[in-house]
Amino acid sequence: MELKAKASFNLHPSAPYDFDLSFNFFINGDKQIRVLENHQYIETHRINGNPSVIVVKSSGTIAKPLLKAEIITKNKLTPSEKTKLKQELYGQFNLGMELNKFYRAIKKDRVLTKLVSKVKGLRFSKTVDFFE
Repeated sequence: MELKAKASFNLHPSAPYDFDLSFNFFINGDKQIRVLENHQYIETHRINGNPSVIVVKSSGTIAKPLLKAEIITKNKLTPSEKTKLKQELYGQFNLGMELNKFYRAIKKDRVLTKLVSKVKGLRFSKTVDFFE
């Protein structure tokens, strides 16, 4: 099956967001499903049962994050498929998670502040489905 149709869109994570730190744990994962390579996250995915490849890369900063997603599929995505996929990625990568409240809450705790400063902008990914 040839994947030839392409679609792209931007994702705007809430700041702070550290792309490399958040996706670093994929380095040792199953390379047939997802991989972090050359500062790009690449994942196989199914859209309406059809195989596809998603490539996400950062073009922003931790303070002003911006991700660019490119989807390679067999058939062109409909506007509703594109919207649904965008929502899935926001949820899967916790892009809307508000971290500033947490940072303010621990501001007076020297130990936590020191620990958290090393992982500022880290978001954990969720699995796509129950069986993953």
